[in-house]
Amino acid sequence: MNTDDPASLSTTLEDEIALAAEAYGWDDDVVVAVVRTGIEASFAPEALRQTLLGALAATGAPAVACSQCGIQAAGGPPLDWVVEYDARRGRTYVCQACARRHLRSIEGKLDATWW
Repeated sequence: MNTDDPASLSTTLEDEIALAAEAYGWDDDVVVAVVRTGIEASFAPEALRQTLLGALAATGAPAVACSQCGIQAAGGPPLDWVVEYDARRGRTYVCQACARRHLRSIEGKLDATWW
């Protein structure tokens, strides 16, 4: 998504996010995560990034916790977290570090011929 030239493209960042959300079936958690990632990856000064992240957290998006280690993410799950769903527990989240650790434990159990 970009709005490098909104005047000639007749678009806004809000419009681009709404189009992507509709096209890909994103729920509010994903939209918040996309917006957060954009803020975190921006070249804005650190003070402005923190202000924007605070405003995003104040929108009421719930904090989520990693189901493995308990680390919290305010304002919904970051895009690099894994989202799991099962009928018993519903939607749960796994942070990037725990997901990576779990993947490595699975890889470590594979027979050497797999590699």
